[in-house]
Amino acid sequence: MADRLARRCHALRKYKVKGVTDFDRNRSGAIRRVFPGAVQPSPPRNVMSGLDLLIRLSRRTVEERQVTLARASQAHAEAVAAIQAHEEGIAAESLAAANDIDALAAFANWSASAARRGNALQQRRSDLARSEHAAQGALHEAFIDLKRLELALDAALETAAAATQKRADAAADELQIIRRNAKAA
Repeated sequence: MADRLARRCHALRKYKVKGVTDFDRNRSGAIRRVFPGAVQPSPPRNVMSGLDLLIRLSRRTVEERQVTLARASQAHAEAVAAIQAHEEGIAAESLAAANDIDALAAFANWSASAARRGNALQQRRSDLARSEHAAQGALHEAFIDLKRLELALDAALETAAAATQKRADAAADELQIIRRNAKAA
């Protein structure tokens, strides 16, 4: 009797024949009983695809923020190099002015403009340092958002796997009950 039921279940699953006591495989692969005329539930909308899209967008945002941070860091390094070159130029002019009286008179006029240039370079360096710090903060926030979305996806996948396993267990239990009833009959 059990062999006959197993062959019937196999044939019904294979050809998707629906009769009075049909059996079918659900999405998880477990066998379930199908009642004729009953409305079959539609598969749930896949929310994972929405999370996948958000994760891809978040990764793109992280990459853009990394590029922005690299540019800000490069500009800050160039500003520091410009300040160092300016200070070396001032030191060289000071040395030249110390050796020549005429150069010393010209150095007094030149030093005022050099100080203004130095102040402008310092201001630019501090502005670039602030923008670099802001870019680091933006990258940090984008990375946190990415990890939050990845954790949400992992949790959703675990929940879906647990629900699938629960449905499979219930279907297996139902099949075992059907087989016991078939043996008893």
